[in-house]
Amino acid sequence: MNFGGLKNQLFAVALIAMCGSFGSRVNAQQQGTQPVRPFEQISADEQQHLVTVLDFWQEQSEGISLYECSFNRYVYDTALTNYRDPKTQQLSADSVAVGSIRYGKPGKASYETTSLYKFDGPGKEYKPVTDAKLREKWVTDGAAVYEFDFQAKRLYETKLPPDMRGDGAITNSPIPFMFGARKDQILQRYWVRVITPPGAKDEVWLEAWPKRAEDAQNYLKVEIILSHEPFLPKAVHMYLPQYNPKKNNFSSVYISFADQKVNDRLAKIKDFWGAFVKPSLPKFEAGWKMVPRQQMNATAAGAQPDRK
Repeated sequence: MNFGGLKNQLFAVALIAMCGSFGSRVNAQQQGTQPVRPFEQISADEQQHLVTVLDFWQEQSEGISLYECSFNRYVYDTALTNYRDPKTQQLSADSVAVGSIRYGKPGKASYETTSLYKFDGPGKEYKPVTDAKLREKWVTDGAAVYEFDFQAKRLYETKLPPDMRGDGAITNSPIPFMFGARKDQILQRYWVRVITPPGAKDEVWLEAWPKRAEDAQNYLKVEIILSHEPFLPKAVHMYLPQYNPKKNNFSSVYISFADQKVNDRLAKIKDFWGAFVKPSLPKFEAGWKMVPRQQMNATAAGAQPDRK
């Protein structure tokens, strides 16, 4: 399992780097396969309910100028950890990461893990991973994406083209669910339906299946749990391409969000915006280098190419 490093830089910005490189082990035959509709056409009433949900979500997203939260990221990988609680049958996560997210409009974001834990056996507490080299940290100032590689002591800088600066990096990313949720874009790129279970309280559950082969390379489907207040994701469950319960493969990543603050007045007073400036090399460790990477383009990030 690779704790550090993420599969796609703008995927990191979109989900704020929460899902990692765990989707890289995709069968070559799956890549390039055009997805087919996974469920029957929903009824007119169900469609209207879905549109109402997406309209309200878009309205709430457009009103966000400042956002911050903490998160827990649970990685399920049955090839490494295949243990279920005998009483609940709940599958144990192979690893759990704890961290924080910040977002500032337009297109500024930071993501950092602060703690990492590994499954240590049935009935045991998760074991803290103390190796600081496995930390993850990403920053985008709206013009470039910066990735800290604590193992190699490298700070990678990837410039964004003009059409992807600001919020373009997020809305054109493989998963545009966290910020800048746009109804038309979501319906164009995904088969979506409302799947709220009967026992859910003050929540709306959405299930989104990718329509495009390039998105299907990253995930099989995504479940988004929206809270009523604020009407934003409180959890996201990504099912990776290799997920197949019939083969005992439950590869997925579940991210829950807590302590959400939207347009917090105190954030304007404290050093909130300082999190998004171009980062400097760590001062107290020798050997760090800044490494420029090739400029990212919208097509590689998941946006539709310009066909004019």
